[in-house]
Amino acid sequence: MSLNVNFFNPDALITLSGWTRQSSSNGGSKQRAQALDADGDELAYQEYGNQKSVTMNFVSTATTGDLTLPKPGSILNGYHIDNFTLTYSQASFPTLSVSAHKHGNAAHDECRTYTPSITAPACFGVPSEFGDFDCGDEVGMRSLSYSCQVNHVDENDGAGEHLAGDNYDGSETVSIDTTGITTITAPSGWTNDSSSESKSNTAAETASASFSHHIQHDVAAAGTGT
Repeated sequence: MSLNVNFFNPDALITLSGWTRQSSSNGGSKQRAQALDADGDELAYQEYGNQKSVTMNFVSTATTGDLTLPKPGSILNGYHIDNFTLTYSQASFPTLSVSAHKHGNAAHDECRTYTPSITAPACFGVPSEFGDFDCGDEVGMRSLSYSCQVNHVDENDGAGEHLAGDNYDGSETVSIDTTGITTITAPSGWTNDSSSESKSNTAAETASASFSHHIQHDVAAAGTGT
């Protein structure tokens, strides 16, 4: 018996300039309709609504310039970009997780795109400056994450197959963890959704805060022309 086991080969389902893929996961789903006979047992069935979903994880080793971030709503290699999360951690290179989908074996139709409002710096570790967020100079950066996503709506035809889709209400979130307690100043238009402080008799005090912001779709929306 020969084994069909492969190692060290994440799929290039989505590629991004400046990022090296670390892992990939993909799966499919579909719906099933049935009709019953007079005895209540299945008489016939029909499968429909095949959808493929992927998640790609990347790392960047760049230490100068800005990181390339995908636009939620854009189509890359046939997949609709649903969301991404950029993560900076202490003594680590930044990582990026991207989730996307398409219907059947065809490329997803064009949709509204949403451009992230923050330019993310390339660096090792956690940047001391991120967009217009101000953490002050009296604390250390423990971690920072930045997510951008869209609400996506798909509609089916009479047979339950994909007909069209589009996006609305793009949003962003930023979460910051610090060593030491500070008041983080957020850019205009961002909401401080939560904040917390932790103190211990065996460690330094720490603080965490999360912020959210809603963004408008790009002027040239491919799917709708608006």
